[in-house]
Amino acid sequence: MVDMWWNLENKSVWKLWPGHKLNPAHGLWEQGFLDNEPLRELLTGVLKEREVVKEAIVSAVDVNTGDYIAFDMKGDATVDQKVSQVLGSAAMPFVFPPEDMQKYGLPYHLMDGGTVWNNNMESAI
Repeated sequence: MVDMWWNLENKSVWKLWPGHKLNPAHGLWEQGFLDNEPLRELLTGVLKEREVVKEAIVSAVDVNTGDYIAFDMKGDATVDQKVSQVLGSAAMPFVFPPEDMQKYGLPYHLMDGGTVWNNNMESAI
């Protein structure tokens, strides 16, 4: 795992949207300047190979309500849900698109939790 993160390259995390050559601002129509689909693929591969055994909390903000939401990575969520929770937590406004959780029956549209609460010590404790 350490080797994977140590050798991680940008192309494994993000790519430009297909329409960027015609219009450099194309990402604004996608709700984020960069496409994070490579990160989705990377995290899906990692989580399908390994079970989360340590306590880990991922937090994000619901853009519709402003509510701060903490997700337990050891919980019963599917691999796809956990990956979406992480992507939502990493969705910096204007850089990466928010993550729509409605496909899992959850009413959230997630973005980076640091936009509301930068240091979530409460969930850690």
